[in-house]
Amino acid sequence: MCGICGVLSFQGKKFVLAKNHVTAMANSMSDRGPDNTSIWSGNNIVLGHTRLSIMDPTSSVANQPIESKRWVLVFNGEIYNFRELKKTLENKGEVFLSNCDTEVLIKVIEVFGINQGLKKINGIFAFCAYDKLTGSIYLVRDRLGVKPLYYWLDIENDHFWFASTPAAIVNATNKKWQLDERAVHSFFHLGAPATRGTFFKGIKRLRAAEKLVIDKQLHVSSEYYWTPSYREGEIMEQIESSILGEKESHVKSAVFLSGGIDSSLVASILGDVEAFHLASDEFKYAKYVTKKLDTNLYVREYTKDVSFDDLLTSYSISSGEASASSPIPLMVSKLISEEGFKVAFSANGADELFFGYPRTPTPELLPLNFPAVDYEALSVNSRIDQHYHIFRDEGSFNLPKLSYKCQGYEEAENLYEVRKIDDSFPESAHIRWYELQTYVGCDLNPTLDFASMACSLEVRVPFLDYRLVELALSQDANQLIQPDFGRKAPLKKMLKNRGFNPSLWSRQKVGFSIPDNILAKRDKGLTKHLAELEKAKLFKIGVFSRNKERDFQYLKSAAHAFNIWKKVWVDTGKVELQDG
Repeated sequence: MCGICGVLSFQGKKFVLAKNHVTAMANSMSDRGPDNTSIWSGNNIVLGHTRLSIMDPTSSVANQPIESKRWVLVFNGEIYNFRELKKTLENKGEVFLSNCDTEVLIKVIEVFGINQGLKKINGIFAFCAYDKLTGSIYLVRDRLGVKPLYYWLDIENDHFWFASTPAAIVNATNKKWQLDERAVHSFFHLGAPATRGTFFKGIKRLRAAEKLVIDKQLHVSSEYYWTPSYREGEIMEQIESSILGEKESHVKSAVFLSGGIDSSLVASILGDVEAFHLASDEFKYAKYVTKKLDTNLYVREYTKDVSFDDLLTSYSISSGEASASSPIPLMVSKLISEEGFKVAFSANGADELFFGYPRTPTPELLPLNFPAVDYEALSVNSRIDQHYHIFRDEGSFNLPKLSYKCQGYEEAENLYEVRKIDDSFPESAHIRWYELQTYVGCDLNPTLDFASMACSLEVRVPFLDYRLVELALSQDANQLIQPDFGRKAPLKKMLKNRGFNPSLWSRQKVGFSIPDNILAKRDKGLTKHLAELEKAKLFKIGVFSRNKERDFQYLKSAAHAFNIWKKVWVDTGKVELQDG
């Protein structure tokens, strides 16, 4: 994993400024790539890259920006099928100087072009490819939005900027930014910014599976290059294939192990990776899994000196974003990085694909397929109930200084640019796809990326392999919820087939969580943050209309994270608040 950045300059006399800007952006992303920093400049474009060496770590050929006859590439991520693609390219006469996926990716683009190349690659990625022939640049983000990418059109100076984080862009400018009202509202609505815009008005995020093209006349166009297609296959075979297909690494690897179903399955299939656990009531299950696999278990205990302010500050400085849920992945990522690991695996996405939560409606589920067990609740019946489990109710909070407010379910779909899939999928697939685009795409993915990369750690998410996503969405609820296993039946079957005790899955879901006594300690300090935001007229608890207690708990965490972001970016003068 890496940090990428660049400036396309449309006025030659300001090209020197562009070089300075890119150097500043690259330097501000050193945590994302501490092993090498390089700058490349061409005809009115400057590209920067910071490298976290994962594949072929000693090869200088793997450093970026990397250049071919027609293209120059900066790339953040991993191409998991690069060996297969390398063989295809070698059969076409291509010669390789390294054993890394970066060289394969630029040759795929060189030989097949951007559009055909995107159909061939499987991985998590965000990249910029500069076409030396036409002078156009292509910004591309992976299909499920695992790796982030942000851009800004500076019309005043005829510059187009992009970077892996909004913080990199802001830190490289002398501009005073305005607060984006829609983005702030979406943050309190979800717990992480969910709009195309960021807190910094003008800086936008590329959406999952989006390709943005900017030509040398400053024309900008975009399109989505992928939407899930109905897929047939054996789901358990695909799960194993997706996990093993992401295993290759030339440095030490680890796994986030909560002790639950999903991460335990990932650990068991990977087999020889070490495990990291955030101390919880699940510890005994995590210990059981690692003992059975004969691998090491590292545990991070919560202590009285845990500073949530410090964790949230680190996240905001590094990324430029705020996330209410960032302390947990930050703590685990720090532990893994401190032990000398550069790669880790997470089970993000499994719950949303396999009905892990009762918030996900199961319209086609036959009653006989839901087991009468006390640890699994019935699913909600309506999309509205699902929506207000993912999002806070609009009546639960007020932003007095900001005029924008999202009203209701249908407007939220437009605000968050929710895309549709075709009717070849079962009804429940549309519901799960909604969760993948909102909660996973806007909260889990960016939070995990920013938290881990702040610790110079790459995290792979095999349940978000697009082939597995398509196949899981093609299964209806009766295939994934079954009498003998309940929810996530294929995953539980796989654990059983691998010899694990049913106690590993026959219980209530817990996952990574913060102990009640630590939460109580944190909550005592939240009064100050709530009061400061209320004084600034940026947040106020509203008149609740539903989910009162639950919304209040989430909103307290969101207010805490946003106030820390405010201290980092507003109180230091980088962002100004409009009067009102």
